[in-house]
Amino acid sequence: MSGGAGSRLWPLSRKALPKQFVRVAGQPSLLEQTARRLKLGSERLALAPLSVICGAGQSSFVLSHLSVSGMIPERVIVEPESRNTAMVAALAALSVERAAPGSLVLLMPADHHMSRPEGFWDAVCAGVSAAQDGRMIVFGIDPAGPHTGYGYIRRGTRISNGVHDVAQFREKPDRQSAEAFVLSGEYFWNSGIFLFRSDVLIEAFKQHAPQVLEGARRALDSAGGEGPVMILEREAYEGVPSQSLDVAVIEKVSNMAVVPSVSAGWSDIGSWSSFCEHYPVSTGTDRVMLMESEGCVGISDGPLITGIGLTDLVIVADKDVVLVLPKGRDQDVRSLVTAIGDSCYRDRL
Repeated sequence: MSGGAGSRLWPLSRKALPKQFVRVAGQPSLLEQTARRLKLGSERLALAPLSVICGAGQSSFVLSHLSVSGMIPERVIVEPESRNTAMVAALAALSVERAAPGSLVLLMPADHHMSRPEGFWDAVCAGVSAAQDGRMIVFGIDPAGPHTGYGYIRRGTRISNGVHDVAQFREKPDRQSAEAFVLSGEYFWNSGIFLFRSDVLIEAFKQHAPQVLEGARRALDSAGGEGPVMILEREAYEGVPSQSLDVAVIEKVSNMAVVPSVSAGWSDIGSWSSFCEHYPVSTGTDRVMLMESEGCVGISDGPLITGIGLTDLVIVADKDVVLVLPKGRDQDVRSLVTAIGDSCYRDRL
């Protein structure tokens, strides 16, 4: 899944260039890292060729970033507009079902970071048997704290080694609830990564989100494009509700299971603070000079950033925008992007 609004790491990410395509401090992009993670997985599992579902105008970025990683996708499906992750999942399930009925689908966001990818593949291998038996698997992360920006999963009865029934989903709880979840030891962050049989998810869509499924069918049936790029028609998206996969299907079915405590060093890189936890950024490069400052992060793809006596600030400069905010407010960047409007998405490519 390689869509996104480009607001989490704004201003370096934009609507035309979501964060999975951003390269900072000489590091590979998140999409490149995801592709390398899949290459590692192919050493342990018989993986079919990669398919990517992306936004309009992004197929060239997908192809170029995957080429750097030595990954040639079998298909790049281009959505005309976003309908959230339910539509993406329906497109993925239908595409796989048409090519190889009843096959397993590993549905992954392209913009996640994993410092221990071998731990992720341990979790995938643990879930394969249950998925083949008709369970839909979600991967749970040990919470590092009472984060209110993540969904939580409570594990239930043990199904097999490393796999449990899902007892409860909770979307983005308040602080008090999140603290109780963490203390209980029974709740895990929802990684947004799923493993399922294509026909099983299609059946779940038939029961709980038929409009999304039919929209995905229309879109695939009327698609154009050439080579590996499949371009979906905008007309096929008319009337399709915009829903997350969790809300449309996952939280409604009875056959969900979780692989908890995935030891992968996972992060969704959902803010500048989380980005800086996993990437080396300096306050003394040729583009950033912060003197007598503590706990600050400076990143510049444009003008020189300077400062004296600053504390716990995030300062990000692009060619046409400068962002300054306290570290504790970096979850509010999306609100700022919304308030500014389309001008903040000016093409920077």
